[in-house]
Amino acid sequence: IWITPVVKNFYGPDLGQSGYGYHGYWTEDFTEIDPNFGTAQDLKELVRETHNHGMCFILDIVLNHIRPIHSLADLKKVKPFNDTSYLHLLNMSGISFDKYVEKGENW
Repeated sequence: IWITPVVKNFYGPDLGQSGYGYHGYWTEDFTEIDPNFGTAQDLKELVRETHNHGMCFILDIVLNHIRPIHSLADLKKVKPFNDTSYLHLLNMSGISFDKYVEKGENW
């Protein structure tokens, strides 16, 4: 069984062009399970029962997919990677993070 990421998701609406998230790939907090997927105990039970039935369990997680980021305020909501020190800032050239994001949206 292969399931979608169960981490806490951002659902939107995104104020940019991305629309709404619903699929588990707009992570907002990598340390919490999204309530739509149950609890940590529910996940443990699902894994245990899957193995009891002789099946493999694959939990999808995509570390490079996070909620839409249009400003430093948006970035601060991503846990635990909520600081610009975690990002590769291509051609930032001394501009603010908000200006950098704006530049990237207009490429």
